[in-house]
Order: sequence, then structure tokens, then C-alpha cells
Amino acid sequence: MGEPLHVSVVPYHFDGELGSVSNLRLVNVSATSQGPVILYAEHPGQIRNLLLDDFDLNISPGPLNSLYGGNLDLRPTSPPNRGITSYDLAAVKAENVNNLNLRNFSFHWPSTVPGFFRAGIELEGFRNSTIDGFTGSGPGGETPALWLHNGTGADVRGARATHGRLLEVDDVTGLKLDSKGGTSEKTSR
Repeated sequence: MGEPLHVSVVPYHFDGELGSVSNLRLVNVSATSQGPVILYAEHPGQIRNLLLDDFDLNISPGPLNSLYGGNLDLRPTSPPNRGITSYDLAAVKAENVNNLNLRNFSFHWPSTVPGFFRAGIELEGFRNSTIDGFTGSGPGGETPALWLHNGTGADVRGARATHGRLLEVDDVTGLKLDSKGGTSEKTSR
């Protein structure tokens, strides 16, 4: 069980400063995976200016889901016990990423979705993210297709939920929403 895309900036056996990832562009990607897309930075802004354009993700069931699913795997990290954390996932998990642009992004769930998936796309600790032309749903009827929390500056336009709720928002400032079809419900906790 691996991720179709994994970009992370986390400590690994040294005391120096962490690096950064910027200006990454992935265009016209089609992926099938049992695991999620992971974009994870230890601190805000260590990953910035990312574009995923014309990205189609199919989540597939697999024999290892019951053994390894429901974990956020950031290995290799230091300390080693921090590398795998029990965590309910999204098909796309982005944390502490600045200027993330998801354009023409779609994903599809299998008929039976493992219980450890809690959203379609989860953006946490973000600054200035754009979701433009999204089509998809959450993993279940009560789960959101898009879950944005603890961030600043989100522009969601042309987003459509194929079923269920489109959007859940928790502690986000500067949200612009222009959805096209589907349920455009947004909630705050």
C-alpha cells in the first residue's frame, strides 16, 4: 500500500534546518492507489507553490488496507516512532502547504470504502490555496468531498460534488466559494 504522490518536509536524523519544496508542477496525471496523496510539511510554508493540474485519482481496495490503512506514513523521520501515526485519511492530505493549486482535479472511490477515510480532499494549516474545477465526493454520505481547516485564503470555484456534501470548513478565514452543481453546503465547527 503506497501513495501515488508523497511530498514531505520532516526531520530525519540531523539537527540542522529543514529544507523546502517549491514550484512543483504535475500535469495530466492519472493514478490508481490504495493510499492517499500526501503533501506534508513540518512547518507552514516549507512546501509552497504546488500545482496539480488535470489530476485523476482512483482509490482502489486492497488486501493491505486492513493491516496498514488508517495511518499517516511520513517515514523516514526522526524520531522513528513519529513516522507512522494512526490517522483517519483523505484521498488527498495536504498540511502546512502554501499556495497549493488543485486544478481540474477528480477522484473516484470504490464501491466499498475503508472506514479510515474521512474526506475527499483535506487541506489543513494552509495559506492561499485554490481548488478550481474539482469533481468528486467524500468517501461516504456524511463525509465531505472537501474539508478545509485551520487555514487562511481558500478559493474554491467550479467544484462539484458527485454526491453528498461538497464542503466542510473549520476555522478558515478568507474563503471564496463559487461552486457549480452538487451540494455546496459549507459548515463550521
